[in-house]
Amino acid sequence: MVRQIEHLLRELGWADGFHIPVANDENKVLEEQVILTSYLSSLIYIVYLLIRLVTHVTLDTSVSVYNLCMTKHKL
Repeated sequence: MVRQIEHLLRELGWADGFHIPVANDENKVLEEQVILTSYLSSLIYIVYLLIRLVTHVTLDTSVSVYNLCMTKHKL
């Protein structure tokens, strides 16, 4: 297996070792956009979860206040 990889690398002109390509300016801009998009998606999801939490807390509070009023009214 190793010999096959070495042979393939020689055919590609990489016989002297690996050379990792450096990102050009266009790729760097694209990478920054992907990172920013991912970050914004995470923030949007967090806001969505907070809205759901506030909605549930509001509903729970309304039910609790209603139950308290009904209990006081019965007494």
